[in-house]
Amino acid sequence: MLRSLITEGIGPAARFEMEFGSRLNLITGDNGLGKSFLLDIAWWVCARDWPDQPALPTLQAGRGRRITPNLTAALDGLTRNNVTTNYTFAPE
Repeated sequence: MLRSLITEGIGPAARFEMEFGSRLNLITGDNGLGKSFLLDIAWWVCARDWPDQPALPTLQAGRGRRITPNLTAALDGLTRNNVTTNYTFAPE
C-alpha cells in the first residue's frame, strides 16, 4: 500500500508532498493540476512500469538553485512495513 509520495522537480509543481490515508483517498481539482500525473507516479512506484508514457523531470531551477529531480515513496507490504525508497533522476 502506498503511504506517501514526495516529488521534487518532477511534474507540474516544483515540490509535491502527499500522505495517503489507510482506507480511502480522494483526489480532486481543476484540469491541468496534476491529478493524472499523480496517479501515473503512484502506478510507477507500485508496479515499476509506466502506464503510457514516462513522466519526465522538468530540470527547472527553483529559488536560485537547480532542483535535482527526486521522488520519495513510502510503501507498506505483506512482509515489510513503512519502507521508504528514494529515486533520483540522473540526466544523461
